[in-house]
Amino acid sequence: MRILVVFAHPTRSSFCGSILSAVLDELGAARHEVELLDLYLESFNPVLQEQEWRSYEQVPGPSIQTYVQQLRRSDGLVWIFPTWNYGLPAILKGYVDRVWKPNVAFRIDAARRVHFDQFENLKFFIVATTFGASRLINTLCGNPGKRAVANGLRRHFPRSSRFAWLPMYNLDKPSSRKMERYLAKVRKTMRACCR
Repeated sequence: MRILVVFAHPTRSSFCGSILSAVLDELGAARHEVELLDLYLESFNPVLQEQEWRSYEQVPGPSIQTYVQQLRRSDGLVWIFPTWNYGLPAILKGYVDRVWKPNVAFRIDAARRVHFDQFENLKFFIVATTFGASRLINTLCGNPGKRAVANGLRRHFPRSSRFAWLPMYNLDKPSSRKMERYLAKVRKTMRACCR
């Protein structure tokens, strides 16, 4: 399989970087073809400019064509990012805003109905994210990041596709044992989803 891994953290020396290493190790061991999109390394511009907004429902322009092709040629998608202020980092949110547009992630018909049938090639969507706060704090806040991904963005994928939400809570109080258990869970999920 060809798998697109989207990494959205400023440094690979972070725990998110350790997650990325675990994901790449598992995919490499299984001999999958991996395409890594490191948004910070690429200096991805998350800002939707006026010209892009005005042509939002048209064919994707040259500024995002590379990212569109990555999605279209992939069999699965893995996201790795820190949850900041209960949501996606700005660079990842901007990636969604600019790239997951009409005629890429969904389509709008003549009657203005939205159809989520553009990601039929994607067999799974794995999300590995870290939280500084505890599970309890995030639950009390309503888990806005999880809701946005699991209830919102997940709709773009076929019903038959697999979805895995892998949260690592309480990273402000790290425990090496807990981090190792989490990385083992990530590895196990990659093996299960990438068959």
